Amino acid sequence: MRLTRGEFFSQLRRFAAGFQAHGIGLGDRICVHVDNSVENMVALFSITFTGASVLLSNPVLNESFADLNSDDFEEVHIDDPKGTTLALFYSSGTTGHAKGMEISHYSLVANLYMTKVLVSYQPGDVLLAWYPITYASGFMFIPVAASTGATCVIVQPGLTFEQFVYYVKKYKFIDLDTGEKVGPRQYGELYFRDIMYYDEDGRVYFVDRMKDMIKCLDQQVSSIELEGLLQSHPSVADAAVVGVPKTKYGDAPAAFVVLRVPSSESPELAAELKEHVASKTEKFKHLYGGLVFVDRLPRNTNGKVIKHQLRLMYERSKAY
Repeated sequence: MRLTRGEFFSQLRRFAAGFQAHGIGLGDRICVHVDNSVENMVALFSITFTGASVLLSNPVLNESFADLNSDDFEEVHIDDPKGTTLALFYSSGTTGHAKGMEISHYSLVANLYMTKVLVSYQPGDVLLAWYPITYASGFMFIPVAASTGATCVIVQPGLTFEQFVYYVKKYKFIDLDTGEKVGPRQYGELYFRDIMYYDEDGRVYFVDRMKDMIKCLDQQVSSIELEGLLQSHPSVADAAVVGVPKTKYGDAPAAFVVLRVPSSESPELAAELKEHVASKTEKFKHLYGGLVFVDRLPRNTNGKVIKHQLRLMYERSKAY
C-alpha cells in the first residue's frame, strides 16, 4: 500500500471519524497490538486524532467504514497538551522490569520541532522505518517523516540481509549532489544517510557515514579509508580523520594519530605518515589539514570516536 502525504492525513481523519462514531474520544485509553504496515500505522495514529491515548489491536473494520469520509471527523482540541497523555509505552526492560512511560501531546510536537533542527529531512528523502511502530522509537519516527514531507518505507522489524538488499535495489542509491540514481561502483547516499556503493552483481559495500565524509577539492573523501591506511602503518596504534575548513581545499583531511611508542613522535615521522597516505591515494585524499599526534582518541561509551571533539582539538593543536 502506498500513500502520498495528503492521502496519509486524509486516511487519518477518515479512520478517526470511524473511531469517533464508535464512541472513542478524549480520556479513553486504547490498547494497540499491531505489527508494521501502512494500514496499521494509519489505524494507530488515527486513534490519537480522536484525543484518546494509545497503550502500545488490529482495528475491526466493517462495511460501514466504506461510508465514512474525512468530513465525518470531528477535530479535537487538547486544552492541556502537556498534561494529556498521547501514548503509553513500556521500556525494553534491559536493566530490570519493563516500566511504563507516558508521552504527552506536547512531547510529540516538541520532538518534531527538535528533529527538524537536528536532522534535515526534506521532500524527496526516503526513510526506512524498521522499528516496531508500537515501540517509542518507531511511534515517534513516523510523524517526523510525515511532517517533513519525506517518504517513509515501512517494513517489518527483524529485517534480514536479503530483505535489506531487496529494499536497496528497489529504492536505489542517489548521487550526493544531484539526487540522481547512480550506477555500479559509484558512491551514493543510501536513504538512511550512509555512503555506499554496489557492484555489477548487486553486492552492497559500506563506505562511510554521510556526516563523516569530507569534501576536498570538490571530491568526496571517505574518512574510514584514510584511517585504515594510517592504522596499517607499523608505528600507528590508532587513528581518526576529520575534515577541517581550508579555503584552498574546502574541507582538508586532517589526521589524529596515536603512536605505539609515544616517544617516537617527530616531524619526520609525521611526514612519513602523510607520505604513506599520499602514496596510496588520489591527490584529493591527501592530508592537506596536517597530522596531529595525540595520547588517545576521544570515544563515547560505545567505543565510537567523537569526531566533533577532534575538530575542536584541531584548533588548539600543533599539526605537522
